Amino acid sequence: ILLMPCRPAELSLVIERNLERRRIEQGRLHRRSVEIVHQAIDALVAAIDARDPNAAEHSQRVTALSVTVGGKLKLSNEDREALELAARLHDVGKLALPETAIANESSLTGDDWRAMREHPALGSRIVGAIDELSYVSSVIRHHHERLDGSGYPDRIAGSTIPFLSQVIAVADAYESMTSSRARHGNLSPREALDELRMYSGTHYNPGVIDALEDALAESGAICRAEAA
Repeated sequence: ILLMPCRPAELSLVIERNLERRRIEQGRLHRRSVEIVHQAIDALVAAIDARDPNAAEHSQRVTALSVTVGGKLKLSNEDREALELAARLHDVGKLALPETAIANESSLTGDDWRAMREHPALGSRIVGAIDELSYVSSVIRHHHERLDGSGYPDRIAGSTIPFLSQVIAVADAYESMTSSRARHGNLSPREALDELRMYSGTHYNPGVIDALEDALAESGAICRAEAA
C-alpha cells in the first residue's frame, strides 16, 4: 500500500479501503465455511435416513422437541443452535453399528447391546472430525449419561454432564416412550411424563422435565389441569 502513488492526505483513505476489502473477503470466507459445515451436516443426516428411516424420523422429532424445550429454558441463540445440531445428529454413531443391532434395536441382547452403548462415542468422533462442531460433538457424546452416573459411555454425573446433553436426554427418552416403536407399547404423553418424573434428579434434570411439561401443556398434548 505504501508503494502505491498517492498524496499523504489520501493515505488514510487508501488504508481504510484496503481494510474494508479485507473485511469483505473474510466475511465471504466465513459464510462459505458455514455453508460447508451445513452441507456436511446434511450429508450425515441423509446417511442416517438411508440406513434407518425410522431412526431419521426419531431424530427429527427429538430435534423439534429439544428446540421447543430449549426455548422454554430461555437458552441463548448460540446454545439453541448447538442444541438443534446436536439433536439432529445425536444418533449419527449408529451408522457404525452392525446391521443386527439396527434391525433388533427394540430387543437388544448381548453383543448388540454392548455395541449400541458405544453409539454416542462413535457419533461424537464422527461429528468431532469437523472442527467447527467440537462442542456439538461433546453434547452428542454425553446424551445418554445420567445424573447419578449410571449412564454411558463415560459414566459422568451431575453438572459434569453438558446441560444441552441433559436436554436431549429428556427429549430422546420422551420420544422413545411415546413412539409406536417403543419396546413396551407407546405411552401417552402424560404416562411418559410420569415415567420421566420417576427418574427426576437421578437420571434426568428436573428443570428440563418442567420445561417439557410446560411445552406439552402449551401444545395441548396434556391439559393444563394435568400439568398443574
